Amino acid sequence: MGLDRKACSWLRLLGYITLTCFCFVLLQSQSAFGQVDEGSITGTVQDATGAVVANAQVTLLNTDQGITLQTKTNDSGGYTFSPVRIGHYSLSVTA
Repeated sequence: MGLDRKACSWLRLLGYITLTCFCFVLLQSQSAFGQVDEGSITGTVQDATGAVVANAQVTLLNTDQGITLQTKTNDSGGYTFSPVRIGHYSLSVTA
């Protein structure tokens, strides 16, 4: 009879430990579903005829904070700014 009682207490303890670990994992995983405050801006530079413009200077200005980012277009006329924080931006291109 004493052995059965001891076995039940160990099983109950194991159940509590398992439940505690499961709750801890669930609470920790909530941060994985948070909002992201960064993104990217991509595009293609084309001239008036629709031809792509390679090696054009693309400037991205954050009008809220005055931060400027610059890049050049690739051979296909494409550019990417990443990561970009949430805000208001102005884009200019020179070739």
